[in-house]
Amino acid sequence: MLEKYKEKISAPREIPGAPKMQVFIMSYCPFGLQFLKGLLPVWKKFIDKANIELRFVSYTMHGQKEEEENKRMICIREEQSSKLLAYLECFVKSGDSAGCIKEAGIDKDKLESCMQSRAEKYFAEDKELNEKYGVQGSPTVVIDGKQVEIWPRSPENIKEKLCEAFTSKPSECNEKLSEENPSPGFGLGTSSAGGTC
Repeated sequence: MLEKYKEKISAPREIPGAPKMQVFIMSYCPFGLQFLKGLLPVWKKFIDKANIELRFVSYTMHGQKEEEENKRMICIREEQSSKLLAYLECFVKSGDSAGCIKEAGIDKDKLESCMQSRAEKYFAEDKELNEKYGVQGSPTVVIDGKQVEIWPRSPENIKEKLCEAFTSKPSECNEKLSEENPSPGFGLGTSSAGGTC
């Protein structure tokens, strides 16, 4: 039943034999946002080389707005996945979901229908993965089924960890990315601070 709502053509295909990086966050956790900012340049570069997934921690700490936003991101991930990176790039800068829906060209009606009636079903899979991998905070990174610590959360550092998981490294692994540690929370600053929610 859920399948009919998912994108048929632009939904990301699982890349056989490629590493899988699953990143568990809460959408309003300053440190989850920090990790996303470090991850996005890596995700764009490795989009057809590695299986990178945005997942959610099974509890929230930042109230109703976070529950709403988690659902929003889950629905974009599941049903309008070709727009997910554009939405996330906008959201980590501003936290303005309405503006980011517009900017990323997301079908608002489809999104609202998903949030009301299908988001919980999709989230059930994230909850199972939380239990499977012992996820206890945002951000938690799992590469090929094992939790890994990544600090600092710079694009270069995240890329290096991902590249360690390839048996045959793609040329992208030789490209140098930013070594700046993104600041926690919204906005594009840098900072030496870090932590988890």
